[in-house]
Amino acid sequence: MTTRVSISLRSFISIGIIHRLRQALRLLVGRYVAEALREYEAFVQATTHTNDGRLTEAEIAAIRLAEEARYDLPNYQQHLLDLQISDDLLQHPEKASAYQQAALLCLPLLENRALGIRSMANVGTRVDIVCSYLAQKFPDVQFISIDLPGNLAAINSGLPQSRNWSFASGYALDLFERQAVTADLVLFSNTCEIIRNQELHQYFAALSKFARYIVLNEQWWPVHKATHFLRVLKPEDIDPDRSLPGGKMSTYQHNYPKILARSGFEVLSSEITDAPDSKFWLVKIVARNKTL
Repeated sequence: MTTRVSISLRSFISIGIIHRLRQALRLLVGRYVAEALREYEAFVQATTHTNDGRLTEAEIAAIRLAEEARYDLPNYQQHLLDLQISDDLLQHPEKASAYQQAALLCLPLLENRALGIRSMANVGTRVDIVCSYLAQKFPDVQFISIDLPGNLAAINSGLPQSRNWSFASGYALDLFERQAVTADLVLFSNTCEIIRNQELHQYFAALSKFARYIVLNEQWWPVHKATHFLRVLKPEDIDPDRSLPGGKMSTYQHNYPKILARSGFEVLSSEITDAPDSKFWLVKIVARNKTL
C-alpha cells in the first residue's frame, strides 16, 4: 500500500520548501561558524608560537606522518605529472602556479656561470617540481630536495628523474646546522610562511656558513588593520622580532630583509607581485651572502 499525500500547496511551500531552506541555512551558517572557530583557534596558536624557535620532536613527527600520508591519496601520481614545469610554461609565467614560478627566480643565478653555483637545495618541498625541472637543464649542478617525509624519493618518483637530483629526508634546520646538507643556492618556496620567527633566524644563521644565495618565493597577504587598509604591507614594515600571523591557518609574515641581514645576507631584489590564482600575493626575494 502506498501512503497518500494530502497536504495543501500552502503547507507544502511553508513546511516542505521554506523549512528545508531554513534548515539548510542553519547548517550552512553552522558550518561557517565552525570553520571560523577552527581558523580562530589556529590564529591563536600561530600568534602564541610566532616567536618560537625550532620544532619539537613531537611536532616534527606529526608533520612527517601527515605529509607521508598524502602519498596514498587517489590520483596522486597523475597530480604530480600535471604539476611539471616546462620551458614553454615558463615563457608564459602568467599561466604558471605560484610554486612553478620559483624556477624563474633560480634560473638567472644558475645560468650565470660566474657565480660558481654548483649545488642547490630546495627546502620543505615535498613535491619538488622545481628541482626535477632544473636538474635536467643544469646537469653539472647538484640538486637536493629536503623535507620531513621518509618516503620523499617515492613521493617524487612520478616526476622526471636525473642523476644529479637527490633527496634528504629530515628536519632541514638540523641538516643545515650539522652541515649534513650544504648548497650554494637555497630555495624556500611556500615554506618560510610556516616557519616561526626565531626558527627562521636560526635557518638563516645556519645557511650563512655555506650558502652563497638564498631565494624566497612566499605567499603574502594584506593585513587587516585600519592603518594598512589603503596600502600593501611590506616585509620591512614588520618587526623583525615579532612576525605577524599570515592570511591562512598557521602561517606567518616576516621581515625577511632584516632577518637575512642579521645573518650577513644582502638583499639583491625584493618584490611583491600578483599570484596567478589571485588568492594571495607573492613576495619574491633574492639575497647574497656578503661573508663568503
